[in-house]
Amino acid sequence: MPTLSQDNAFLNAALTATHAGVFEWRVQARTITLSPNLEALLGFPPGRFDGRIDSLLDILNPHDRDQVLASVKSAPPDQTLIETEVRINGTSGQTRWFAIRGELQRDADNNPVAVIGMAQEVPPVVVSERRMRSQQSALFDLLAEDRIDSLPLDDAFQRITEKAAQTLDVERVSIWLFSDDKRTLQCHDLYLKSRNDHAQCIVLRADEYPRYFDALSKSRALAVSYAPTDHRTQELNEKYLKFLGISSMLEASIRRKGETIGVVCHEQVGPSRTWTLDEQHFAASVADVVTLILEGHEREKLLKHIEYQAMHDRLTGLPNRLWFRNMIEDRIRQSPRPFALILADLDQFKEINDTLGHELGDQLLVELGQRLTELLPIGSALARLGGDEFGLLIENPGSPEQLAGYAATFRQALARPVVCRGVRLAVQGSLGASLFPEHGADVSTLMRRADVALYHAKSDSHYRLYDPSKDRHTPRRLTLMHDLVRAVEQGEVTVAYQPKLEIDNNSVIGVEALARWNHPEFGPIDPEEFIPLAELSDLIRPLTLHMLRVVCAQWQEWKNAGHDLHIAINLSPQMLMSQGWAEALLSQLVTCGMPPDRLELEVTETAFIHDPERALATMEELAQHGINFGLDDFGVGFSSLTHLSRMPIDTLKIDKSFVQKMIRDPRLSAIVHSTIQLGENLGLQVVAEGVESVEILQKLKTMRCHQAQGFHFSQPIDADKIPAFLNQTKT
Repeated sequence: MPTLSQDNAFLNAALTATHAGVFEWRVQARTITLSPNLEALLGFPPGRFDGRIDSLLDILNPHDRDQVLASVKSAPPDQTLIETEVRINGTSGQTRWFAIRGELQRDADNNPVAVIGMAQEVPPVVVSERRMRSQQSALFDLLAEDRIDSLPLDDAFQRITEKAAQTLDVERVSIWLFSDDKRTLQCHDLYLKSRNDHAQCIVLRADEYPRYFDALSKSRALAVSYAPTDHRTQELNEKYLKFLGISSMLEASIRRKGETIGVVCHEQVGPSRTWTLDEQHFAASVADVVTLILEGHEREKLLKHIEYQAMHDRLTGLPNRLWFRNMIEDRIRQSPRPFALILADLDQFKEINDTLGHELGDQLLVELGQRLTELLPIGSALARLGGDEFGLLIENPGSPEQLAGYAATFRQALARPVVCRGVRLAVQGSLGASLFPEHGADVSTLMRRADVALYHAKSDSHYRLYDPSKDRHTPRRLTLMHDLVRAVEQGEVTVAYQPKLEIDNNSVIGVEALARWNHPEFGPIDPEEFIPLAELSDLIRPLTLHMLRVVCAQWQEWKNAGHDLHIAINLSPQMLMSQGWAEALLSQLVTCGMPPDRLELEVTETAFIHDPERALATMEELAQHGINFGLDDFGVGFSSLTHLSRMPIDTLKIDKSFVQKMIRDPRLSAIVHSTIQLGENLGLQVVAEGVESVEILQKLKTMRCHQAQGFHFSQPIDADKIPAFLNQTKT
């Protein structure tokens, strides 16, 4: 039977895992007791919280303090449950939301004496979704409910500043317009949220604040976390910011025909804050509303603009997916003439975004969209469907050979290098096509079959016309996703091991564990097919834990037989972001008795690029317990030496695509040699993957590569064959 201490430990673990904690607030004594995990969650150092309710109120958002006190002191006599949400001002300027639920206790005179309950952090993704819905609702209210297009200009400006201040929760929102000569910036409306009032404001002169005015002219949304020291706004401090207590600024330029004519200012008074990307987009949308109001009060123009935005991509100006589908539906209804539907996307575009930033990726999409537009035959259409995917409708495409010619022209246009802010970028595109009416009589069927063709195009020729005989991908995929659940639950995914050898003495120093799945209908399934399905369907965590259990048990069996091997496991990028993953892994090692330093987790560069700080924190936590890390497939995609220098890795694995071709290609040989030298200079073990011949092995020896694996030594083999392989290499 569990003890009280065990129950408490279980409860604390559960609360910590769910980002929650318990409290007891003694209302009349103005004191509060927090559980240790709640103290930590709220940012108090261990043992530093003094137990005063005022100390807790100090870190609440000012707008929530009175609400918390009133919810208790003004509660009706029959109320016993307190439920509310509050915002905590973090030290980094970010706001965190907590849901509060507690039981209200009263004395004999029915006066509140205590609240006992729980506080749980609202997940950031929920907060973000709420925030974006609020922003969308605010814009809809302005345009559809408030009818600001029909109001006098001053009244319209007042409604805009009020709505923006409430939505972004800032003290000051103002609308400024440039004079005709651009020498001054005049405030036309200033709303003060705490006073719910509009006030007059000063005039800013361009010659007194040159950096600020220059920044406004170059930025769509100027997001400044701490304005008094930011180089773009610092010159405002003495005469403006310091006097008003402004800490953070979000400035959205008002533009007309490409020219900046004013600015909407959102100003934070008090503790500084960082501005999220969706808040910056909202501010830009508010500035767009001001532009529309200035250009005319006709509601028809507003509605047309909204309709245009609903049907067009804001980045490229191209029609979007909704327009594209509607256009094809209209085309099918109006005419039986044949046409081709082509889906095109960019290979490795995600790596460009992750490595070089979304700004360069956006510039690339704009340039490529313009190129494709210039190539369209008469009567054809182009749309951006989302991300890096484009859709094309080609009227009267002719024969399959003629359509392939169109596709080749489009691919050549995509492949021409683009210079973005001094960076020369070149991408390849893949295209898949379907034909009306041959491959479908409705837009959904045509889109799906073009997508099937695109899937096959990515694997070889980069262009495919839909082939019914090869359209087994979708049903096969659904079957595999369904059966993979059972396979993971019942342990049907097995493990094969590929030896890793020291090049100098031909000794086995470890093995890499590889997942294997033999499907009852389709036979052996390539890991490159079922691992992505596991990631897509959230099976990757139980699959990885299953692999870990098998590997741990196998290590113990080999150890008992006198073979103490290091074992490497490939780790999906998702696992570094998975809540509680590190604890689950360490617990498994303790359970099976496998020392952490015998395990190596192989990650790819993309695992670190998606969310560097979170991935790094997880890796460092595991590394502190002795677990080794290897960087797999190094050189594929866009490598970042900055990320490489920060990662707690022990091993660098050169991708087989370089190793296998380096004998015939001097450039690849130079890349392999440079990578070996880089790893040696960083103090890392370097492993060459895909060693399939004596010639490659000898070349690696001359380059002083440390370790190798590949078919020259052994294919992946079952666990029971490893001891024989070890004995063979010794002799």
